Amino acid sequence: SVHADELLVEGSANSGITIGSGTSGLGSLRFADSGGDSQGNIAYDHSDNSLKIFTADSEAIRIISDGKVGIGGFNPAANLHVGGTGTPEIRLQDTDTSGGSLKITHNAGTSNISADPDNSSGSPTLTFSTVNSERVRIDSSGHLSIGTTSNGGSSGLTINASAFTGGIKIFGGNGQ
Repeated sequence: SVHADELLVEGSANSGITIGSGTSGLGSLRFADSGGDSQGNIAYDHSDNSLKIFTADSEAIRIISDGKVGIGGFNPAANLHVGGTGTPEIRLQDTDTSGGSLKITHNAGTSNISADPDNSSGSPTLTFSTVNSERVRIDSSGHLSIGTTSNGGSSGLTINASAFTGGIKIFGGNGQ
């Protein structure tokens, strides 16, 4: 194993290291190699009270003063804000024996999957949206609504046919 004990701060109770810098300055801990002096970096920016983590000499994570976290090197606009080029993805993975995951992806600015968007913890819903419009809703009872946000009472399946150009097609088992 590799030991990093060239600098050791040890005490019998609490111990620490303080990096002091100006009120608008930058305090940082840098990790270098022969290819550069800052391949990895943990920096605190006093000018905006943000903590930034760099890998391969590029910002990867930012935590701003109100606790919001940005992954992808930008100022976050939500509690957790993930961005990137291509098709950014967030994956929630169950790592016990049952497995399973929920993937949320975004491409070309319009896709969205939301769990309980109305914050109705007693009866949560799962919604799917495209072009910033809700298209499908599954409520806590398993009712499915397509083209509408209402399930029409106790109906198990509600479809708003006027929401679709060309009507609705239902295919049999052979695709016809």
